Amino acid sequence: MQAYHSIRNELSDIRLKNRCKMLKEMKKQNVDVTPVDHKVLVKLMMAGSLSQKMLAESLRRDKAQIARIVARLHAQGLIDKIEDPKDKRSVKLTMAAKGIETLKWLDALEMEIVKKMLGNFALEEVEIFSAMLTRINKNLDGT
Repeated sequence: MQAYHSIRNELSDIRLKNRCKMLKEMKKQNVDVTPVDHKVLVKLMMAGSLSQKMLAESLRRDKAQIARIVARLHAQGLIDKIEDPKDKRSVKLTMAAKGIETLKWLDALEMEIVKKMLGNFALEEVEIFSAMLTRINKNLDGT
């Protein structure tokens, strides 16, 4: 049972350190993107375009929260709102050029942090760890 407590504590520490490193570098570069904003940008990049409703459903967030996030990201020029010509009430969200560049920068920053985390691990250990994380993630799919 002690190992489970240790794992919980280590995961919590890793998550906190990762977030602090990301926020510190983002502040240094004057990038105003929260972790949830980052998830929204990733989702939009992967999908190409989404409605706010689809975005809220895919991220399991309420519509009001997504509306605030979308307004903030749009005001920063990170995403574009495109009016649906068939339904004037409907708006599709897409990535703006600035959003794509910001997302690339965030991805590179995350990769630097991951490389630092695993810096003294052998490639074989990294591959085993990656496989274990995949299994852990799949275990959580059923919950």
